[in-house]
Amino acid sequence: MNIAFESYGRYMAIISEAYINHVARFLSPFGLERYHFPLLHIIKEKGTCTQSDLCQLTGRDKVTILRAVDYLQEHGFIERKVHPKDRRSQLLIPTSKAKSIEPHIHDAIKATNEEFFGAFDEDDRLRFFEMLDGLMDKTNSLPRPELIIYAEKRSS
Repeated sequence: MNIAFESYGRYMAIISEAYINHVARFLSPFGLERYHFPLLHIIKEKGTCTQSDLCQLTGRDKVTILRAVDYLQEHGFIERKVHPKDRRSQLLIPTSKAKSIEPHIHDAIKATNEEFFGAFDEDDRLRFFEMLDGLMDKTNSLPRPELIIYAEKRSS
C-alpha cells in the first residue's frame, strides 16, 4: 500500500456507514432509522435545541434536518414549541417516548463499540480516540463549503 496516495476518506466513509448501520439495526424495532437516532440523542442530551443547532452540530443541511425532525415529530419522539426569544425559531423538545428509548440508544452504541473495538486493547482504544479527537479538531477548523450540491432521483 502506498500510504502517500491512499484515500483515508474512503476508509472513514466505509467504517462510518457500517458503524451507523450496526447501531440502527438495534434501534429499528423502536421506529428509529439511521439518520434519526443521532438527532434524537442530541436533542435528548441538550434538553432542548433548534433545527439550526442540529445543522451546526451535525454539519447537515437544513433540508435534511427538516425532514428528519418532521419524522421525529410525526412519530411522537419530539415536540416543537415556539422559541420564547425568537418567534421564527422552534425549540425541539424530547417527549416521554424519546426519553424511554434513550437507554436503548446507549445500549446500541455500547454494543456497537464492543463489536467494532473489542479486539483492541485499552491503550489502542485510547490512542484511536485521541487521533479521532485530533481529526475532529482539524475538521472543525476547516472552512464550511460555500456551495452544497444535492442529488435527487429523476422521476421516470
